[in-house]
Amino acid sequence: MPELDDLIASLRERVKNMSASESGNAAKVYGDEKIIFTADHLRSFRPPQLREMRRIAQSRESIRWSESRLFYEQARFMADFEDDKPYYGGFELYFPTYQRLNEDQLRGYFTWRTGVRNGAFDDSSTTYCFIYIYEILHNVGVDSPEQGAEILNRIWTMTKKPSVRSWITEWACDYSAYYGTDPELFEALRPQLALERDLSKVSRCDDVPDEELYGVLCRFVPGYAERSALVREHPQDHLELSCRILRKTAERYRKNSGREYADSLYMIRNSVSRNMFRNAVFFDYKAPRMYSRDVTEYTRYSCRGTNWSWSGLGRQKDSNDLRMIFHEADNLLREHYGYNNLLKDSDWSKEKKKLARKALEEMLEERRQNERRRVVFDMSLLDGIRKSSEMMKEKLIVPGSEEEFRESDAAPKIEVPDACTESDAAENEETGNNASGLTTEEKNLLASILAGDMAGISKNGMKVSLLCDSINEKLYELIGDTAIEFEGDMPAVVEDYIDDVKGALA
Repeated sequence: MPELDDLIASLRERVKNMSASESGNAAKVYGDEKIIFTADHLRSFRPPQLREMRRIAQSRESIRWSESRLFYEQARFMADFEDDKPYYGGFELYFPTYQRLNEDQLRGYFTWRTGVRNGAFDDSSTTYCFIYIYEILHNVGVDSPEQGAEILNRIWTMTKKPSVRSWITEWACDYSAYYGTDPELFEALRPQLALERDLSKVSRCDDVPDEELYGVLCRFVPGYAERSALVREHPQDHLELSCRILRKTAERYRKNSGREYADSLYMIRNSVSRNMFRNAVFFDYKAPRMYSRDVTEYTRYSCRGTNWSWSGLGRQKDSNDLRMIFHEADNLLREHYGYNNLLKDSDWSKEKKKLARKALEEMLEERRQNERRRVVFDMSLLDGIRKSSEMMKEKLIVPGSEEEFRESDAAPKIEVPDACTESDAAENEETGNNASGLTTEEKNLLASILAGDMAGISKNGMKVSLLCDSINEKLYELIGDTAIEFEGDMPAVVEDYIDDVKGALA
């Protein structure tokens, strides 16, 4: 605009003339004046922080620095910088750094970062997103590694770019090892952690309950239980048998190879060289150091100086053991229950099929044993038992009152029926004449026991035990306890009841 240019020129000329006229005066007065910039001047304006950041790349020390070291130093310098000049142009860079951006793109990045820090995440630029992630990997602009993990989680959750999500997933594990944070903080690591926990349970299957172990198998073989008709009709049988087969298979693998069963399902890599934060602009500013960190049960990092090594879970093997376990359990149960439609014979090894069949036989045998030992209480029979006991009680009641029975002086008479033999009558007469009711033979044995007459005891032969049982029964009414006990093969009167027994013989 020529009018604006003329105005600016006239104002400058006026200021120049005023300065010249006042140059001879002893007293000078200074005051604030507005400086008017044209559009060209405004476009060429660069914040002083950016100029200083560019000077870092031109310093003498930076000649020996790698590109990642230069990025780290510049990132630390610009950690708190904010800008308000967005960039609306489109561009994409691989391994982006501050030095690879022009002035407008650089100011656009810091404007974008200011918005993200204030909660306004913009997913439009992959380049800006990766530069910001590189800063977080260096722990720049955050107060703690935990806060850095929280920012990486937010980016992973909010971005729709697959490349950003996949790299955060890989770098999150390195971040946890480098800074010692809990891997559970990362949403991106949850699937990996869940897989490793399930794999550990498969290897420790002997100590895992059936329901929990079967859930793990269903996650490794998704959809099988829902598709099988046998599993829908006999879910508990399939659950128990599958777990039994798995335990036998794992035991066989440990016995033959000396390794855990997880090794047959996944590649387990041991101490391989690790490029930390692979394909990221990252400077290992903590090196050198001696460091080891167990991130998960299978993942371990070690640092020796500047060299990192890693051991952990690799890719899944082609082995389909877990699917075959479900298949064999399904088919064996179909045979057991008499299904007409058996499954197609699998290509599992004969030895493993034999283990599966043995697992079924053991399961069925245990169930048979448990069925024999099971005690069943039929509560419906209790009412009938109660009624029967009441009827029996009524039959046992003696007519007349208890007092009348006790006051009766009449002694019971022992009558020998006509049909009795002379020996029976003699025995009845013999037992009726003493209060204990002991027979002559029992009295003789009891006297021998009291006297310690071994010969008198032995002459009864095999009848000693039977006679002693009979004596105990008859003396129970008198003593209220067992009178004779056996010490080895010989009977003896209990010491406390010797006087009572002698009284019974009198």
